[in-house]
Amino acid sequence: MAEQAKGPRLSGARINWWVMLAVFAAVFALGRVVLMLPVFGHGPYGAYAKGELARLSFKFAGQPAPVVAFIGPGGQPMSLAAFRGKAILVNLWATWCAPCVTEMPALDALQAALGGDKFQVVAINMDADQVEAAKEFLSDHTLAHLPLYADPKLLMDPALAAPGIPASVLYDPQGKEIARLYGAVDWASPEARALIERMIRPPAKS
Repeated sequence: MAEQAKGPRLSGARINWWVMLAVFAAVFALGRVVLMLPVFGHGPYGAYAKGELARLSFKFAGQPAPVVAFIGPGGQPMSLAAFRGKAILVNLWATWCAPCVTEMPALDALQAALGGDKFQVVAINMDADQVEAAKEFLSDHTLAHLPLYADPKLLMDPALAAPGIPASVLYDPQGKEIARLYGAVDWASPEARALIERMIRPPAKS
């Protein structure tokens, strides 16, 4: 009779237990990675999602700006494609929206500070068929740095899949979404200005 091999042997039940333990560990590790994905998915802008900007959503990052017609400052039809080459902050607002009214002075201050050939605040009014009322609002509230963009047909809201207003969406100069934020925020805050400046002045390549 052949001599039996020496040394301990694992029973089938014990092998199955070790397999289950390995599978559990792998699933746990994968779960940790999945939970961390939003942080990595923020790209170069995630570090600026703090303070009030902690509510920034990067869910739609990389998507192109919708091709929807709205009215420009001169009454002409236009779309967000007209701003290609600039970083932009698209903000949907209305005169009847209290949080929007609260937010508008900060948007005006941001445009005054950083608006130019590299950045533009595109505040689009969403009052249905009330372009003149929106124009009077900007004048009455001394919002001199915000040109009137208007969407009286209310097409932009569904195009952006925004759940309500105010809604703000940041786009890079190529017209790709960076991040978005729902609700009012102080766009003149140091955190917001740092984010916009990062959009305008990407880090130099080494």
